[in-house]
Formats: sequence, structure tokens, C-alpha cells
Amino acid sequence: MTPAMIRPAIPGDAIGICRVHQRAVRLLCRGDYTAPQIEAWVGPRRPEDYIAALVDGERLWVASAAGRVVGFAGVKGHELTACYVDPDQGRRGIGQRLLRAVESVALTEGAACLVVMSSLTALAFYHRAGYGADQPRTHRLRSGMTIPCVRLAKRLV
Repeated sequence: MTPAMIRPAIPGDAIGICRVHQRAVRLLCRGDYTAPQIEAWVGPRRPEDYIAALVDGERLWVASAAGRVVGFAGVKGHELTACYVDPDQGRRGIGQRLLRAVESVALTEGAACLVVMSSLTALAFYHRAGYGADQPRTHRLRSGMTIPCVRLAKRLV
């Protein structure tokens, strides 16, 4: 397969972004989260949510291969908001390339560091990328349910 191309997201990518987000969480996070937590996390997600995020100033990047979104990442100010890769495309460096793209954007826009509320599943990925742990926390989902996570940070300069 042709290597994924990393580019800024457009509203037309929203269906693919939503698909990747839901597949990644449902398939990869089930060892760390319960089925009800996972469904509360991504079950209500709709393509319109990602379009609204773009309109609200979140910068989204996608990895596309063969005309299909296979990963995405987002940043808003000094917060890394997302970094997900379709499970079928894992272990190909796509997540690292997406992470570098959003870190570069954040640095260009004046962020000295990035913070992320990492899922338990993604901790090793972020640690390998130079993010350090602060402390365990919980994240309140739109449904009101909370899930365990860890706040991480990385100095960009």
C-alpha cells in the first residue's frame, strides 16, 4: 500500500475521521475500558462533531491512503486533542507522523508545550514520543460518564 499522506483536514474528511475514531477506540481500548465506557466515549460521535471542531478553531490533520482517511490528529492552542489511527493501519508510523504535524503547527502558533489527556491505551505511544506523565485523572465524557486517563505534557522548545 502507498504510504499515507499527511494533510490538513477539510470538512469532507469528517465521515472518515469519525470512522477512524470509533474503530480505534472500539478495537484498541477494550483491554483498558469497559464496553459501556467505550460506547459512551465514541458511540454518540457523528461526522458533524468534527466539522464543528474545525469551525471552533481546532486544527485537524488527516493521514490518507488510497483516497481514504486512515488516521487523524488535532490540536487547539496548547492541547493535543486527538491522535488516532485505524487499527488496520497500525505500526506503520502514521501516528508518529500525525503527532509531528500537530506539534509543528502548535509550535508555529506559539505553544511552548503541548498537553494531552491520554487514554490508558495510548500511554506507551505518547511516552515514546517524549510526553511525560503528570498524574492519573478522570475525563468526563459528554454523557457524564467518567473514564480514567493520564495528563501528559511535552516541551516543544
